[in-house]
Amino acid sequence: MLLLRAFLLAIAGVAASVHVLGDASFGAAVEDSSDAWLVDFYAPWCHSCQLLDPVLVDAADATDGLLRIGKVDVTVNPRLEAQFAIERYPTLLVRDPSGAWSPYKGERSVDAFLALGRRVSGTPVKTVATAADVDALLTTEASVLVFLHASDAVGAKLQPAYYSAATALRGQHLFLELRDSTSLASSPYFSTLPSTGSFVARVDATGDVALYDSTTLALKTWLQKHGHPKFVALGRENLMAIGKAHALLVVACVEDATDASFLHLVSKVASQTTADIAFGYLEATKVRAYLKRFYVATFPTYFVWNMHTNVFYEAPSGAITPESLHAHLARIASGAEKGIALGLTGYPYHAYRFVVDAGLDVVVGVALIVLAAAAAWHRARAKEDARMRAEALAAYERLKKEA
Repeated sequence: MLLLRAFLLAIAGVAASVHVLGDASFGAAVEDSSDAWLVDFYAPWCHSCQLLDPVLVDAADATDGLLRIGKVDVTVNPRLEAQFAIERYPTLLVRDPSGAWSPYKGERSVDAFLALGRRVSGTPVKTVATAADVDALLTTEASVLVFLHASDAVGAKLQPAYYSAATALRGQHLFLELRDSTSLASSPYFSTLPSTGSFVARVDATGDVALYDSTTLALKTWLQKHGHPKFVALGRENLMAIGKAHALLVVACVEDATDASFLHLVSKVASQTTADIAFGYLEATKVRAYLKRFYVATFPTYFVWNMHTNVFYEAPSGAITPESLHAHLARIASGAEKGIALGLTGYPYHAYRFVVDAGLDVVVGVALIVLAAAAAWHRARAKEDARMRAEALAAYERLKKEA
């Protein structure tokens, strides 16, 4: 209930402000505080910092009571710049109420900062009275983690692991503890979960759930693989983590999040898929340049990424339906689908695509492909030479010590 009250206060409370911090005031304002903080280290001449500034002002109002927001001008506060090893601008750091600092890698929006505030404020695990409180939180959260703590041996074993994971990962997930198992029957989200006994589960706003099985994985390992929603908005804070935790990542590409029909289509396939495949989406309005490396130019579409082999698969031509997406994933899993390599090994193909897309002369195109292949070989050779030099130097140092 405390979390819900804080959330309501954040909406109804008076306007807050971004705290201007400096070398002299930082300790008393931040380090001696028991509040959660988001601190922006910026330079006045930095264009990205200037764009972020009004977002932080709006976020300070939205997160009042949950998260305090401050900013440090590093050009006039060299001690703080050195203390936190600030190398690029803006740099956002999060301080939880225990005093632990961590880099903020998420989306820079008011909604994202509000979600961060709900996670890092107060205690790592938020206690909720009934399943109805969980339902209410799922109107603003894409997913939550729920520990139903019954008075049994399973609960006694799960509690320390759950609290440890919450302390380490509080900025990534919202950790809840529920003790009233009698309220589960009234919630549509818990219909497929055990009605008695302790458990840990991820519950998504879409209705998808994932139940933790303590006999297969340690809880922190399970959270790395199953802690995110079955279908989730992707960004700098979760893209690589989700992709590397699964065999494949299906990335739906839309102009923006208002393309509800296509997002629903991919979400439906995600709910039906039991294989080790993650699903998410990217919005072109935010990452159009990034999507070009996957040859995404028209929307909506998707690509499938195997981060373990650094290979991706373009969507086949034609209409995209749940059936066609399922069939495409089956062909990829069987090895029947040809992928496109990223990195050095993909240079020749990427050069070829550039030539075709640009409509260049054949001779010019062939020359570019040869140059790209030569550049790829040169980079690979330089990397191997550097590795061999490092090994030789290490061997020399060992010999000196032995002598």
